Amino acid sequence: MSPAGEEDYEAVCALFAEGDAFHAAARPDVIRAPEGPARSRKVIRHLPTSQDDLLLVAQEGSRIVGLIRAGVTGRAHGCAQALRGH
Repeated sequence: MSPAGEEDYEAVCALFAEGDAFHAAARPDVIRAPEGPARSRKVIRHLPTSQDDLLLVAQEGSRIVGLIRAGVTGRAHGCAQALRGH
């Protein structure tokens, strides 16, 4: 795992699109896959420099095969709690 860089944009965007499509198919009543790029270049540039966000990529050789995004939202209830139905 290593921090994502702007040079990883295409691969990271493809992985986000795959995740977005999975979640939208599972919960179309709550989640909608974005039209156009899954994330903007501005967002991908911002995440590695933010104190409140983390974007790491997993590589197999020189190919990006996965990612982890974490962030501090400041909200009392997170996505995981909402999905559990609480």
